[in-house]
Amino acid sequence: MSHPLSRASILLGRFLGCMVLAAGSLVYTFLGAWLVTGLKVNLWHWPFFFGILTTLLLYCSLFGGHGCRFTCCLHRPP
Repeated sequence: MSHPLSRASILLGRFLGCMVLAAGSLVYTFLGAWLVTGLKVNLWHWPFFFGILTTLLLYCSLFGGHGCRFTCCLHRPP
């Protein structure tokens, strides 16, 4: 039989799922920009990919603080 999930596991799963989607989107965007810049200007700047980590950490801090607060306020009874 299944037993109910704890609030912490639901919030952690939601947080990690959003981080995976954000990381995929960032990799797609940064890789595309890097390829276009490299092919058009012939500038292959490898440290450009550190921007993925920096942007993901920024998104992580923003979503971790405001996303959880929004989720708690969303289910408050009227």
